Amino acid sequence: MNRIIILTAFASVSAVFALIAVGHMSAQSANESKPATNEAKPAEEKKPAEEKPAIEEPKDFEALMKSVGKNKLIIKKAVSSKDAATAKDAAEKIRYYASKAIEKDPKKERREAKDYKEWNAAMEKEAAALRDLAGAKTPDWEKISKQFETVTGTCDSCHDKYEEKDEDNKKPAGGGGKKKK
Repeated sequence: MNRIIILTAFASVSAVFALIAVGHMSAQSANESKPATNEAKPAEEKKPAEEKPAIEEPKDFEALMKSVGKNKLIIKKAVSSKDAATAKDAAEKIRYYASKAIEKDPKKERREAKDYKEWNAAMEKEAAALRDLAGAKTPDWEKISKQFETVTGTCDSCHDKYEEKDEDNKKPAGGGGKKKK
């Protein structure tokens, strides 16, 4: 009985080694069929598929504005630490949210206002420009920083006119944007 177990184990191990050897031999023969050159071939750069950041669909206008504010802070930190990938992803999120702002806005008079539509279009364009600068092979941090200022200026201009304020001319508790003085 022990003899049968030992022979079975030996046969199994032999079969595994045979499979490994056959696989190794076929890989060698595939390499041998290529013409030999004396030059070392540089490693081919594989360009990864352009990955888009996961963007959570905002449930309403307030959630959208909070997401824009959150991503502005992310970009601010990314610019300080020179983290181009993070800045690029956050700028793409802001661009996406700008494209959804009008449809998510509950106030009809804002949605239909020409300047409001223009600010949304500008925000989408400026955030896309920031995304592209941050996504450059060699990011130019001075240009990225200036473009980030343009993006935040676009936010501020719209908020100056459209953000609801309390009786002290300040943003309501829990709201986004900057306070008026």
